Amino acid sequence: EAHAAEAARLLEEVDRLRAAAAADAAGARSKEVAFQTEVERLRRLHGEAASAAAAEATALRGQVAKLTAEMGQHQALQQQGPRAAAGDLADASRLNAEIARLERELGALRVEADQLRVQ
Repeated sequence: EAHAAEAARLLEEVDRLRAAAAADAAGARSKEVAFQTEVERLRRLHGEAASAAAAEATALRGQVAKLTAEMGQHQALQQQGPRAAAGDLADASRLNAEIARLERELGALRVEADQLRVQ
C-alpha cells in the first residue's frame, strides 16, 4: 500500500513536470514568433528608411542641378562685362552657398544610405 501511494505520488509529479515542460515549450514558441515578427518589422522599417534616403538624395540632386544651372546663368551675365549688378553678385553668392549646403546634405545622405545598405 505504501508503494502504491508512492507510485501514485510519483505519477502525479511526472504529470506536473510534463505539464510544466509543455507550458515552457509553448512560451518559447510564443517568444520565437514574437521575435520573428519584430525582425520582420525591423527589416521593413530598414527598407522604408533606405527608400526614403534614396528619394531624398534624388530630390537633393535635382535641387543641386537646378541651382547649378541658375549659377551658370548668373555667371554668364557676369561675364558680359562690368554691367553685372550687385544683386546678381549677391544671388550668385547665395546660390554658391546653397549648392555647397545641398552637396553636404547629399554627402550625408549617401553615407546614411550606405550605412543602411550595410545593415
